[in-house]
Amino acid sequence: GDIVQYTDITEYTATSFTEANRTIADIDTIVIHHWGNDGQRFEDVCNFFAGGPGTSAHFVVESGRCAQLVEFKDIAWHAGNWAANQRSIGIECRPEMSNEDFETVAQVIADLETYYGKSFYVHGHRDFFNTACPGRWYDQLDRLIDRVNAIKEGKVERGVENVPAPLDKAEVSALRASWEKLQNAVDELGKEIDHA
Repeated sequence: GDIVQYTDITEYTATSFTEANRTIADIDTIVIHHWGNDGQRFEDVCNFFAGGPGTSAHFVVESGRCAQLVEFKDIAWHAGNWAANQRSIGIECRPEMSNEDFETVAQVIADLETYYGKSFYVHGHRDFFNTACPGRWYDQLDRLIDRVNAIKEGKVERGVENVPAPLDKAEVSALRASWEKLQNAVDELGKEIDHA
């Protein structure tokens, strides 16, 4: 398939995040978000996070553009849950989800996995928190993972070193179970707070 070239944008920096010294060993999941209503501009979303709204993401991505706002070693405030934030990378995607948006997000994930030599579990914000996010992306997460893996296969064919194998079914099941446990803990806590 055609490779969409995208531009890495570094001029925006989020202000709401937690400084940490995470290594890639601490991170096992990418959480996909969308930035809410259709019709918003990429720059406005980046500026919103740079303005310190009490929320952030590592990346903001649309067709042909990827802005990194928080370093991987640091914890972005994106999942609505601390334990989830600690072990994940947050990617904010364009809600319209054009084919080019989709292709760029897949490319970014494939590049991250290749750079770090590690395959991540990809999952939607609403798996984890009571929200409509990531909107249209949610039903396409399996297709997104398939596309990431196809891009990685293409890299292997071109002789790129260090491309990690896709997560196998057992690993995906284990990760899914551990996230469900987190989710259940959040639900239990919610019930306790409601009855407080």
